[in-house]
Amino acid sequence: MAESFRFRYDSAMMSVQEYAQEAKVSERSVRARLERGMLQGRKLGSRWVVDALPAAHRSNAGRPISFDAFNALARYCDGQSSVLSAEERRRAKERASAIQVQGPASVERYRARRGLKVHHLQAPPAEIPAILEDSALSLTGISSDISQVYGSMVDAYVSSQDLENIIFLYNLLPASVDSANIILRECDEPPHILPLHVAVDLLDLGDPRSSAEAERILQDSVFKKAS
Repeated sequence: MAESFRFRYDSAMMSVQEYAQEAKVSERSVRARLERGMLQGRKLGSRWVVDALPAAHRSNAGRPISFDAFNALARYCDGQSSVLSAEERRRAKERASAIQVQGPASVERYRARRGLKVHHLQAPPAEIPAILEDSALSLTGISSDISQVYGSMVDAYVSSQDLENIIFLYNLLPASVDSANIILRECDEPPHILPLHVAVDLLDLGDPRSSAEAERILQDSVFKKAS
């Protein structure tokens, strides 16, 4: 009986470390989202355990959504379904319905997108205001006007054509995720930034404040318009 229970428990739950490794996020981010109710889990004594990633999430993690498909989803969730093709609208509706059923934690899968490459960089602090004003960048996450949290960093989409110019112009250097004050999201063409872009990109930061703001945007802007 004990062996049977242990098997069922192990199949259903994961440690914070295991979940972080499989979902490719930091342990701090996992704990923050558990505290906010953005992940399903429970406390055993002083330690969190997390509901295991659904099989669908694991399969999606192996093949991320395409950049164009995510942009279509963002438009659908902003009430702009009329600009989408019939096929784009059908797929976006399915994905939006899944988000509403599964809740804010389900958008984690969209942090990775095919056709999008994320660069973590460091700039001299004095350059931050000028970088924020550069017309080659489309601000997202903590740098977007949609967000109500602020920080001394830049999070933006940039075209592959403009990336090297931006790096050279502002003397940007490669940095670790923790030390970066510049996040550049390289793509063929920066999208028109919508609430879903901002919410998903806020989740990359992994701190409780940004996670809470991502949840607010999803509840106030994304879920209401997509319903």
